[in-house]
Amino acid sequence: MRIEKIVMEGIASYRDRVEIDLQKEPFSSSSIFVISGPTGAGKSTILDAITLALYHRTPRLDGKGDRSPENIINLGRGEGKVEVEFAVGGERYRATYLMRRGRGKKASLVKLPEEKVLADKPRDVEKRIPEIIGMDFDSFRRAVVLPQGEFAAFLKADPDRKREILEATVGMDIYERLKDLYNERKRRLEEDLRACEATYEELKKRVGEESPEEVRRRLEALRIEVEKLEGRLQTSRKCLEEMKRVFHLTEELEVLGKKEEELKAKEGEIEALERKVQTIERSVRELGEPYGRLRALKEEREGGLKDVRELRAELKEKENALRRLLGEWERREEELKREGRDVEKALERVRWLSGLLKHLERYRTLKESHKKLKERALELEKALEGKKKDLEKRKEALWRMYRGHLSHLKSLEGRVEGILKRYESEKEALERARRESLAQEIRRGLREGDRCPVCGGEFRGMRAPVGASPGELTRMEEALERTHRELEEMKEDLRRAKNTLELFPEEYRTAGEGEGREARQEEVLDLIRGLEALRTSIAGAERELERTLKERAKVEEELQGQQRALQEGGAEDLESLLKEVEGLPGRYEKLERRREEIREELEGFKEKRRVMEEEIKSLRREVEAGERMVGKLQERLEALEKEFLKKLEGFGYSSEEEFREVLKEARELDKMRERIREYREMRRHLKNRREEIEGELGGKRVSREELERAEMRLKEEERSLKELRGQEGGLKERLQELKRKRRAVEEAEKRLGALKREIELFRRLGSVLERNRLRDHALEMVLTYLLTTANEYLESLTERRYLFSAEEGRILSSLKIVDMWAGGEKRPVETLSGGEQFLASLSLALALSELSSTRGEVGSLFLDEGFGTLDSRSLEMVLDALERLRYEGRMIGVISHLDEVKRRIPVKVLVRKSSRGSSIHIHPPSGKFGVGEGRMST
Repeated sequence: MRIEKIVMEGIASYRDRVEIDLQKEPFSSSSIFVISGPTGAGKSTILDAITLALYHRTPRLDGKGDRSPENIINLGRGEGKVEVEFAVGGERYRATYLMRRGRGKKASLVKLPEEKVLADKPRDVEKRIPEIIGMDFDSFRRAVVLPQGEFAAFLKADPDRKREILEATVGMDIYERLKDLYNERKRRLEEDLRACEATYEELKKRVGEESPEEVRRRLEALRIEVEKLEGRLQTSRKCLEEMKRVFHLTEELEVLGKKEEELKAKEGEIEALERKVQTIERSVRELGEPYGRLRALKEEREGGLKDVRELRAELKEKENALRRLLGEWERREEELKREGRDVEKALERVRWLSGLLKHLERYRTLKESHKKLKERALELEKALEGKKKDLEKRKEALWRMYRGHLSHLKSLEGRVEGILKRYESEKEALERARRESLAQEIRRGLREGDRCPVCGGEFRGMRAPVGASPGELTRMEEALERTHRELEEMKEDLRRAKNTLELFPEEYRTAGEGEGREARQEEVLDLIRGLEALRTSIAGAERELERTLKERAKVEEELQGQQRALQEGGAEDLESLLKEVEGLPGRYEKLERRREEIREELEGFKEKRRVMEEEIKSLRREVEAGERMVGKLQERLEALEKEFLKKLEGFGYSSEEEFREVLKEARELDKMRERIREYREMRRHLKNRREEIEGELGGKRVSREELERAEMRLKEEERSLKELRGQEGGLKERLQELKRKRRAVEEAEKRLGALKREIELFRRLGSVLERNRLRDHALEMVLTYLLTTANEYLESLTERRYLFSAEEGRILSSLKIVDMWAGGEKRPVETLSGGEQFLASLSLALALSELSSTRGEVGSLFLDEGFGTLDSRSLEMVLDALERLRYEGRMIGVISHLDEVKRRIPVKVLVRKSSRGSSIHIHPPSGKFGVGEGRMST
């Protein structure tokens, strides 16, 4: 599990949003960083934000009231938000937790990069996080925030105290809970045993009251009686069905007789209908054809009359349209004459103004030139004034720059002098350290009583080493080399500053004698060149302004002359005259276009008049032809009507209207024929059905009373059968109940035996739990694993010098340290130095981190203020060990306020306090951390 990004807003001292992205530079190039800042700035709040986002609590705020996580919200904010992105097993996630003061909380868990929501409620997130990470809250704290203080106490404590610390750290309280669970389970088993024994006795009593064999005999006798009753019932049902059939046929025969009587009463009506059908058929057959010819001729005459009326209406409409066209033609001719007169007037006005056109054009040109010259003169005056101001500003800037160069030059000279003194001091210290180191090497080769080859005195044994170690000599040489390079760089800067000062004009160097400042040479040269160019530009602008003013005076004089000429020609209102001259061509063209349009319209009127006159003549001819045709049709119609009336009289019809009524009735002939056919068919069907029923009955008859008595007998037999079957079902259920009771007794007996065996097993398990043998064995296994894993880390951190050692079965009381550099000598852990004890504690903490996680190696570790009690040499040893540890691929965050830790670790998360809340600054900034800078400085 590896932390990749931390976001906080409105949390503790962080009022505004802050972000630590451990995937970006400089963290991506260095796997170790230090979190530093003043007390109370919010260093530990960064760790609280991680547990808050993942587990919704912190080590100090994990309950309600004063220990509620809401108390971490910034006092100036109404809500606080934390967000952590992390990676587990190649998958990336983002956990977010939002707290609102007095308004509840929100949480979400998202899978990246697809933004798939895995949980969106606090309770669901709290459930999913341990499943994904493989650690609960306590395990996470032990695995990620390493408790070095507890392990230092573990190393120095007596065996009983070691047991307490280890049990609290690795969660050995599970065996106390196991003991409680055992007692509770044992109590329940004993209660279940007593209840099971009582149930078993009760079931045995119930089963003994009645025998299943007796129930089977009663059930068999009842089944025989049921079969007999079913046989009688089947015979009764058949007899009832036959009686029902005879009864229904008798009723149907009576209905048929009534229907036959009704049909006989309608016989005379049907015969009269048949005669009427014959009469209508004969009239239609004889008179239908001449009546059709008469109707066709009438329709033809009506069609002709309609056509003549339509032609007359169209003729009248065409004559009215022709009269309107002639009126419009006269109006257009009058309009054409008016437009001609307007054109003549416009031409006369053009000729009068043509004399003034040349003067107008020249006047307008001169006026435009005068306006442009006036604007140009104003622009030149403004530009000249601006360039003069710019010149003064550049002079002032150049003066300020010169004074700054002088001031900085003095500062450079002072810094060079200081660095030179430091270089001499470091060089002298290095020489002294080399001499002391050489003397120390010579002493190592002497034995007590030998003569010293340097001083000639007698050697009296090794004293405590006073010289510098080889590592310290190397660091002093590197420091001297860095000081020498810094001195050379400062000398080069001083030389460049003096060269730049020489570029300034004499007037600046004289006025600022004794001052100095470093400056960029190119910037100075640009200012001087710009100053000269600006002076040249000002002189050119003054000359151009003078020429423009002279040209403007000439144009004004000529403009006045042209204006006088126009006034003498009668153009007093010059502006209106100019507008009129400009508009005359357009006006003339518009009048000409209008005259041409009217001429074209008149030509169109002529053509329309000719076409309309031709159409009127053609319509008049068509009206006359139509009237002649209608007259002929009328003559033929009168002759045909006389002939048709004679035929009607021969059939007894007095008029054409009476015959039309007959034709209406003829349309109902099919219905009349169908009614007659249905009547004959019904008479025949009733007769056949009556004969069929009489044949089926064969003289049998059944009254309603006889049928009802038979139905009553059948219902009584069915009721008796139902009662017998109910008794049969009751006996079957009783038999099944007896079988179930027998099985219940057998199951109770099995359950009783199983409970007795389980209670016996629990009694044996109790003897183990009550004597803590299982607890001690588990603790011994944890200790063995813990020491094995811790030795792997300790061997690496101490360069294979130290290992843990303990006797099997007595790890807590026999923990020792093995010094491999001293031939495997075992000694108490209390003999270790402060730095060595810290490395031993760190090894145990890393081993516990590995033990706490169930999802593989933990990729992020945080050490919180674990260096405050170490001396400088022990601190150096610890930091060297951390340097080796980070190469194992872990991201290590160290929270510390010690200057030596901040000096050795190049990547820093700086926490700063202010009145508006704490802020975070990353050093070095992103993009300024090169490859190789991730190494801890020495």
